[in-house]
Amino acid sequence: MLPAHSRRRAALPGTSTSCGALPASTRARLPIALLYKPPPILPFTGEGVLSAVAVPHAVAAFGGEAVLQALSAAAATAGFTAEGTLVVPTNEADARFEAVGALSASAIPHATAQFTAAGILAALGVASASAGFTAVAALGASVTPTATAGFSGTGTLSAAASIFTPSSMTKSGTFSGLTSGFVPVTGWVADTVAYPGSSVSGSDLVVQSTGTGKTVSASVVWTASGAFARNVTMRLKNQTTGAILATGDPVSVPGNGSATATVTATGVSVTAGDLIRLEADGGNTTSRPTAQTNTSSYVRIT
Repeated sequence: MLPAHSRRRAALPGTSTSCGALPASTRARLPIALLYKPPPILPFTGEGVLSAVAVPHAVAAFGGEAVLQALSAAAATAGFTAEGTLVVPTNEADARFEAVGALSASAIPHATAQFTAAGILAALGVASASAGFTAVAALGASVTPTATAGFSGTGTLSAAASIFTPSSMTKSGTFSGLTSGFVPVTGWVADTVAYPGSSVSGSDLVVQSTGTGKTVSASVVWTASGAFARNVTMRLKNQTTGAILATGDPVSVPGNGSATATVTATGVSVTAGDLIRLEADGGNTTSRPTAQTNTSSYVRIT
């Protein structure tokens, strides 16, 4: 080193300054130990086989009580092997030196390093597993099976059917025999037009068919025999059995006028051949009403 009193700064040759690069003749390679070594970058590609024990799960609908047991989750270790290329970027550095004396140098070292490596990558992995359950349960079900049965057979089928035929008769001729008490109303003709098959026996309507729950009805127009009002009451009777079927309400027939009396019996059981009779009561008086020919006056079984 020069003595202190002889030290001075001097310009480098040419146009260079102390901050510029040295001429080629002054460049030198630094020892490798002075270079910075960054940590390596290792890209890997690898292939491996991963095996895992897993228990599939299912959704089941249960009714009842059960004891559940669960299987533990399985763990799996996956082994990998890999080969890769290590690449280290070129280290570049600028060094600026200042010196008082014979040497002042600024150098830019260049270094390129390329590495290759082979290694084994091992990985420990835990495979997820669904827990499988087993159950012991008492299940009960109630079902109603349905079945269609086909039948075949040979034979003779017979059936007895009952068809009820209604009957009717209308007033024919004049009846003037009312008294105090019920007496038969006479003078009738079978209404074979509206009720085919109808017939009359004396003054009674003949029942054509046997039946139950039938209706027996009568309606008669009564005409006064004088200037005073008189009452008439009618009733229906099964002349064959002697049963009184129904009795109507008294009807007042005005003087010199007329009125219609009615009587109806429902839910009646009759037998073919029975005789149905209409009876009337004129009360304890004189000049009682009469029943004349009139198709609106009738006795019916329906």
